[in-house]
Amino acid sequence: MDIDQQQEYKKLFAHDPLLMGKALLPDTFNLPSPDFHKQIVHDYMDPKQRKYCYIAPRGHAKSTIVACLLVLHHLEYAPYRQKVIMLCSKTEGHAIALLDTLKNILDGSSEHGYYAQMYGVRNRKNSRKWGERMIVLPDRSVIMAKGTGQQVVGTKRDSQRPTLIVVDDPEDLSNTKTKEAMEVNQQWLFRQVDPALDPKGKMIVIGTPQNELCIVETLARMSGEWLCRRWSAIAGDGWEQNPAEGKALWPEWKNVQSLWAFYKDCEGIGRASYFYMEYQCVVTGDGDRKFYGNMFRYWQGELVNRGAYRCIHGHYYSNDGKKGQEFVIPVTVQVGIDLASSVGVRNDWTVMFPWCLTWNKSLYQLPYDRFRKHTMQAGDHIASRLLKLNPDYVFIESQNFQVMMRDYLREFHQLTYPGLSRKITYSENKEDRIFNKLQPYYAKHNVFHYYGKCEELEGELLMFPRSRFDDTADSASTGLFRVYWPEIGPGGLDKKGSTYADETTHEPETANSWMLS
Repeated sequence: MDIDQQQEYKKLFAHDPLLMGKALLPDTFNLPSPDFHKQIVHDYMDPKQRKYCYIAPRGHAKSTIVACLLVLHHLEYAPYRQKVIMLCSKTEGHAIALLDTLKNILDGSSEHGYYAQMYGVRNRKNSRKWGERMIVLPDRSVIMAKGTGQQVVGTKRDSQRPTLIVVDDPEDLSNTKTKEAMEVNQQWLFRQVDPALDPKGKMIVIGTPQNELCIVETLARMSGEWLCRRWSAIAGDGWEQNPAEGKALWPEWKNVQSLWAFYKDCEGIGRASYFYMEYQCVVTGDGDRKFYGNMFRYWQGELVNRGAYRCIHGHYYSNDGKKGQEFVIPVTVQVGIDLASSVGVRNDWTVMFPWCLTWNKSLYQLPYDRFRKHTMQAGDHIASRLLKLNPDYVFIESQNFQVMMRDYLREFHQLTYPGLSRKITYSENKEDRIFNKLQPYYAKHNVFHYYGKCEELEGELLMFPRSRFDDTADSASTGLFRVYWPEIGPGGLDKKGSTYADETTHEPETANSWMLS
């Protein structure tokens, strides 16, 4: 091939990364490209879009497209004098493996050397650095490998920040065991990786979901500058019973029949969740999971007095933070308190959890207090919060030192809220109690979390019964030791009155809400 022909091909490849892959990486791109590969490449070529999150099935070459093909295309065609590319994965070893693949292509030792013939050989001899974790090419462009959690802030070469960051499968079972571990992963992404990116650079996160709190699921709930897409290995309804009802995402690689056979194997050992997470990209459980993200509904507002009635006045919110219908609803306020026996950083938290109960048997969470204080300091803090909140009922377990706290609040602070003197003991274990008190309301979608003030609660419920901490959920269940629904119906009418903010549809039954007009 002469120089003129090479230049013509390079012009074609500049606008078509998939064509570049098929022509120069024939061993890798030896099957027809599925539509979702084309979509990823199309998204990448949009100069206005900078941040991407792709949730795709295991074994469907998402890493090949993003961490190999698009990295090479960026290396050759990105509009920077010096490209700085960062490859991140769940461990440094996985990131180094991605870098090794690129090194073999650049030095011509793989893919028949076609790529190296087109763009020139770059190897240990002519590069400025050819290390295990980083290479610096003759034009000063850099490709480096990082593991999840490793130092990223300040990573730049000369004065150039990373122009492309690929975060490939940043999480697996080992670093998503607890809510706290996933919080660390998110902090690493948002406080280290994201700020390191060049202002005009691109960042692509790809992965398979491990939990509803994992990085890719968190990004999927963000509606700002992130473009997020999700694919399942089998599309359609009814494929679980009849595979003919399904359509494979990439039939030339994994057809429906082979995928369905693996699904049946997983189902046979009671672990269908393996298939749903790895191939359908849906976080689910196998009967041991009790709470799901689609059970959570949201509101935001305040506790107010309207005439003789105690009410909450606020707005409903969608999962992505969009403000909805305004409402005012009469409530009963109940507080559950779960006390920690010590203040060590590895011990439980003391939690004071307020519920608002409505006439139609829905629960609205108010912002809760979660803290670590010594016993008397905790008692004084709880007393001050109770005086401010002035609940209708307060419940504290009557076990061990919690009896002392109950007496301290009654005798020293002169608090006499109904329920505070009640002896509260349980015959069932904690897990059964939390489940029996909370799950029926969540299953009916009758629980509204306070938007932006429920992170610990949702983390514990989604991980339940395997969460490291359960004190927030425990205090929430204690607050429902007994439930006292308000007697007042909407508009001061009986409970069959027809003018109220409807909690099922988030829309008013009539044009004028009964207490907003």
